[in-house]
Formats: sequence, structure tokens, C-alpha cells
Amino acid sequence: MGVTAWISNNMASQTKWIAQAGPYGIWIATLAGTLVVAIIAMVLVKAKGWYQDEKMRQKWRETPRSVNPLDTEFHKLRIDISSLANPFNKTIVGKKFTECELIGPAVFVFMGTGSATYGNFVSCDICVVRPGWIYNVIVFENCNFTHCKFYNCTIFISPDMIPAFKSMGAEFVTFTGDQGIDSQPRPSMQGNRPR
Repeated sequence: MGVTAWISNNMASQTKWIAQAGPYGIWIATLAGTLVVAIIAMVLVKAKGWYQDEKMRQKWRETPRSVNPLDTEFHKLRIDISSLANPFNKTIVGKKFTECELIGPAVFVFMGTGSATYGNFVSCDICVVRPGWIYNVIVFENCNFTHCKFYNCTIFISPDMIPAFKSMGAEFVTFTGDQGIDSQPRPSMQGNRPR
């Protein structure tokens, strides 16, 4: 900034119409020149930050690693949920996921005797529904999840699953019947969605 101020002052001193305004004119021209350079530098730094953020988001959005949907165990993989579902009946049966990232968008339901422990839900909508078959969803049947992260999903659960999901910090979009959960304010839509 000091070099910028010196250059601006030098240029202002040698410009006749600014020099005729006297020391105040030179001082104002020096400040204006310094301000313009500062704004340009700030815009360049911000643009570089935006570029790096977008580059990082693009890398994160890369197509998840292709997996064999017939495997029964998955460890430390980023998986597109829809790639695992049986194309005929939309079920995923008897799988075990450990430290995986399960990526949506996907709408699914847990059925059977599976479990989910130490999960993390990012931009997910957890909906409590009455027990029974739900159409138009992917079904995780008898699947186990340990230390998994779910991204951008709508998850239907039965009322008996509420305590497990509450302990994992899930945010419910429907009423649960638990006053402790239902009375908590929901975060704003802007803060709850990835940019």
C-alpha cells in the first residue's frame, strides 16, 4: 500500500490539473489511487477464493466411485445411493456400510432388522411415518450403517427409530410426538442447504 501511495502521489504531483489544486488535490488524488488499487487487490483475492472454492466443490461433486452393487460390505467409499438399488424393485438388501459417504439425491426408507449407529446427516430431511410399506422410495432392508454420512437425502423412518436418529443429531421435518424435538426451532432454509 505504501508503494501504491508513493506512485499515486508522484503521478498526482506531475499531473498539471491536479497539481493546480494544491496539496489537498494531490492528497485526494493519492488517496483515490490507493483506494482503487486496494479495491482491485480485494477483488482479485476474492476471485481467487471463489475459484478455489468452486474447484473444491467440483472435486467433491465428482461422480462417486463406482461400486459393485452385488458386494455385501462397503468400507470408506463414497457411494451414489441410486447405483446400489436393484433396478427392478428399488431395494438394497443385507448390506453393511462402514465409514461410507452415501450421496443423494435419494428418497429411502429403512426396513427390517438393520441398524444405524454414529451416523451424520448433511442436508437431509428426516420424516417420521407410520409403519408399513411406502411406495416410490429406495428400500434399505436389513442393512447396517456404522460411522456413515448421508448427504442430500429424504429419509423415512418409523416412530420406533426416533431415539436412535435423535442420538445421531438428525433434524426432523415432521412432527415426532416427542415435545423435546418438536418444540425446537428449525434452522433457516438458507443455513440448512449447501451453497
